[in-house]
Amino acid sequence: MKKIDNSYSFIDKSTDIDGNFNLSIDLVVKGNIKGKIISSKTVYIYGGGSFTGNLKSESLVVEGTFIGEADCKFIKILNGGVLRGNIKSNILKVESKAIFEGKNQIIRDLKKDKYRKNIKELETEFILM
Repeated sequence: MKKIDNSYSFIDKSTDIDGNFNLSIDLVVKGNIKGKIISSKTVYIYGGGSFTGNLKSESLVVEGTFIGEADCKFIKILNGGVLRGNIKSNILKVESKAIFEGKNQIIRDLKKDKYRKNIKELETEFILM
């Protein structure tokens, strides 16, 4: 996964949460969440972690399981990741052994496509926690 600075929330693998989140920092999910997430940053669902519900964030990176609806500028499903549901994104990247089942609506404003400069960072700076 992407290298994360010191400003993030962490849901450990032994944690199950049902509720709503409104975040201005990255969220790392190794446990299980049901509910709604709104984040101005990136949500990472690690292998073994899961999210079920509605999500709106700057970016979503899935290595675990995501079931629901997502509205993000950038979505990446990593090898082994599963995303089932309907999504809206500017950019969707699906690795070769990832699973995507659902509908994707690409939303792109070419005049304001400033997010392209951040894609290389998300693609190249992954570490294991």
